[in-house]
Amino acid sequence: RSFVKGILLYLTRVSLLMVGIETKQWLKRFIAKVIGSLLNKNKLSVILNYHSIHPTHRFATKSEDFIQQMDYLTSHFKVILLNDFYNMRVAKDNLPNRLAMVTFDDGYADNYEYAFPILKKFGVKATIFLTTGFIEGIVDIAARDRTYARISPLTWAQIHEMKEWGISFGSHTHTHLILPRIPIEKAEDE
Repeated sequence: RSFVKGILLYLTRVSLLMVGIETKQWLKRFIAKVIGSLLNKNKLSVILNYHSIHPTHRFATKSEDFIQQMDYLTSHFKVILLNDFYNMRVAKDNLPNRLAMVTFDDGYADNYEYAFPILKKFGVKATIFLTTGFIEGIVDIAARDRTYARISPLTWAQIHEMKEWGISFGSHTHTHLILPRIPIEKAEDE
């Protein structure tokens, strides 16, 4: 099982670097189904990763879909922070059945405007991985990636408010470079 799972995860990483967003989403769903069928479903832990939650943006998860997903998640899983899951794994704790974590990449303002009220409604603590240069206005990743064009970054005030409520934050690099494609010294700096 672990060998097959390792191969599938490796192929996912390689494939995701070479395809468009629609294909990436399809591939993620397919691989999740294959891996899910190989695992004991009672001990299933899932990590949902989002970028943008927006009612009208083409590539964003629609607000109404996000509401349904959070409703399902909180009804069928124990939702915890990614750090808590990591700490349980490091401590080799006996993991509870059906854990789920919610994460966001990049730090788009719609994470605050649309996702945060929904997360609060369902009591879901999420982790947002920030691209700090985007937040600070040094790089505009939304302009660089047409997928998320015209979406603003979170502000430090919004980040502080979300942190006070219980959202956790991590690093998603400073300028959103693809780390395997740059020298190790630059990757460490990022």
